[in-house]
Amino acid sequence: MRSRLIALPLLVTTALSACSGAQSSTANSVPASQPASSVSPSSGTNQPTPATPAPAEIRQPDSDRQAVIDRFQTHQAALRAGDVDTVAQGLAEDYVGTHMSGQTVTKQQSLEDLSSGDYQYHSFQEVSPIEVTVDGDTATLTVTADIEATVLGSHGTWRMTIFNTYRYEDGRWLNTSSTATRA
Repeated sequence: MRSRLIALPLLVTTALSACSGAQSSTANSVPASQPASSVSPSSGTNQPTPATPAPAEIRQPDSDRQAVIDRFQTHQAALRAGDVDTVAQGLAEDYVGTHMSGQTVTKQQSLEDLSSGDYQYHSFQEVSPIEVTVDGDTATLTVTADIEATVLGSHGTWRMTIFNTYRYEDGRWLNTSSTATRA
């Protein structure tokens, strides 16, 4: 696991400038698409300046925590809507889910269950605060909720405690496992 720095104000300024298209007003500023150059004191000619490697990605713990909550809530909304594509985007390729019955499923099996209509989610009401712990590139989320669903033709509402794990990968949080147990 690579180490991370805690956020610096410079990152925010740099990110805002990049997003707005603003450029620094300093004399040495050049568009990102052009290499920087400098005048060599010995020859008086322009010499390419070596590219500076991009700084390691800097994330803030509170931002990571909120990103995990957002991922979870997007997933829940997608389940209720039967939106298989959005559910798929939030699951890691090695995802494993464990239903309240103890049955384990892969990402592909979960998506098939949703797309076939075998699992239909109607409502999700949190009855406890969402708790998130972030440790580097991994996070855990725990919440208790009343879930109304139709599972293999049986309709009901169950109070469940959900325990999810997430991995930060390719600039986003992906759900790697989910366990639902009766609360």
